[in-house]
Amino acid sequence: EASEVTCQTTLKSFSTEYTDDNKQGSYECRNDTSVASVACGKKRKERLLKLKILVEGINDAVGENRCPCKGTLTRILDTIDHDETEYHDDEVDSGLAVALCHLLALVLKKDSRKHLDKKLEMICTSLELIHRCSNIQCEESFENIGNELVDLLTDVIDVCLSVSKELSKEQRQTSGKTTGKAIRIFGYFAAVKNAHTHLLENTKLLDGIVKVILFSRESDARVDAVWTISNLAFTNAGRDAILAHPDLLRVLFNFKDKKPQFRTEVAAVLLNLTVSSSNQERLIDCRPFLPTLVRLMSTGSDEARSRAAGAFRNLSANGLLVPKLIAFADGIILDTLINGISSHMDDKKTCCRATATLKNFVRESNAEAMANHTGLLAIFTAVITESHHPEAATSAAIALKKITWEINHPSKAHKTMLNFLVMTNKMIDEDDYNVLLSELFLIQASKEENQIVLVHRPGVFDSMASLTFSNNVQARSNGVKILRLLATKEENHSRLVQNKAFLLAANNIIRRKGAENQESQAQLLQVLSVLSTREENKELLANNKMLFEAMSDYERSDQKYYEHAFLS
Repeated sequence: EASEVTCQTTLKSFSTEYTDDNKQGSYECRNDTSVASVACGKKRKERLLKLKILVEGINDAVGENRCPCKGTLTRILDTIDHDETEYHDDEVDSGLAVALCHLLALVLKKDSRKHLDKKLEMICTSLELIHRCSNIQCEESFENIGNELVDLLTDVIDVCLSVSKELSKEQRQTSGKTTGKAIRIFGYFAAVKNAHTHLLENTKLLDGIVKVILFSRESDARVDAVWTISNLAFTNAGRDAILAHPDLLRVLFNFKDKKPQFRTEVAAVLLNLTVSSSNQERLIDCRPFLPTLVRLMSTGSDEARSRAAGAFRNLSANGLLVPKLIAFADGIILDTLINGISSHMDDKKTCCRATATLKNFVRESNAEAMANHTGLLAIFTAVITESHHPEAATSAAIALKKITWEINHPSKAHKTMLNFLVMTNKMIDEDDYNVLLSELFLIQASKEENQIVLVHRPGVFDSMASLTFSNNVQARSNGVKILRLLATKEENHSRLVQNKAFLLAANNIIRRKGAENQESQAQLLQVLSVLSTREENKELLANNKMLFEAMSDYERSDQKYYEHAFLS
């Protein structure tokens, strides 16, 4: 079972998406000789010149150990506040991020704890806007200033959170926004894989993230803090660092934030953490972990639910953990997965991941208990016939086959399973499901211990015989194979020749036209030959006018069929 990770790179509170467009600052109009191209090129030159002037102005101010006035910072914001990824790439290339980083260092040196004003927020906002660039440019920016900027931003977070109680309402709002911009830049860097090693070496980074989740009054900042963790959990080193931190998991498990996006990002972290098999047992043994997944699966958004289901799927792929998962809290995980599928059948990710988890839960050691579970067999059938998700349907079919293979007579669950197969055969008349049902019955018929029970238990044989009337060739073929296996038991012979369902099935198969039916017809006539070896059965078969006429027609239809019919 392939594990899955989710690197959340969609920003949440503004229109631009942080995606890797691989354009590296190029423009489609650059190689165009049209009038529009010339205008675009002229506009870009003007913009690059403006960026150059801004960078020089910032560098001059830093060199003179002073901070530019608010007017200058406002012009910077006006220039870079847009939704064009290519323009943000230009801003990185121009050195604006480097200049602002040096300016931030200067501002923090000036007693900002006592004089926290709008300038700090404007600088951090500018840096955050610039880093909405492509992943390639973000990686380049990190190589240039990443370590220095991360240290500075952790100091910014400390400043904002430590003085917030002493500030006016307006200053608290400024402090909260500044924190949010700082933490979002962490998220951008965390989405760059090559930056992970350096980020994780910074011991203050995870501490700062924890502080934001615990103490920030800005809901968006808390969401972005968790989003940053989910991006860090994209690699093994990141997962190890997160699990090693003394407080990080605790604040995630005890989340009280009611914002759906917060829960969605928590689910992303837990999904990513479960990818590493080396971490899985440790996570399960952490008391709040499984209850948190259950809670997210039951009450989270669609995305949170699907990610929680993905985490369960990753865990269930580890066979050693399956007994713990099934037994947890009297089977609450099993019930939660079934309810999740039933209530959200149209949600492809949830349905596929939850069904795959249930499939992984079915083992040789627990097949009987799983078959006896209220609703489990039914949900597998519902997924196959109602979900319209091929991946989920495949998982459900595999699970049913595993259960059918493991449960045989005289198991206590055998009667339950047979009754289920009979019931679904009566309720569902779909060709695809008929094929699966024929495969399930064929599995049962292949076991010698079941062959007498399948013929003698009321309703079961009728269901199997009805498969020979299916419109699907494979279902009919499997139906004949079942009859052939059941006829190997001499104890079944007299019951078969007197069974109306058997005689109708034989008549139907023999009368079918077409080359695709020839193999089944030959096998069916061999069954009749075997049954005719007993004297008392010969008269019963020969006096069945319908069957006798069908065999005669079959023999006359083609000379090559004569031998089969004659032997019978």
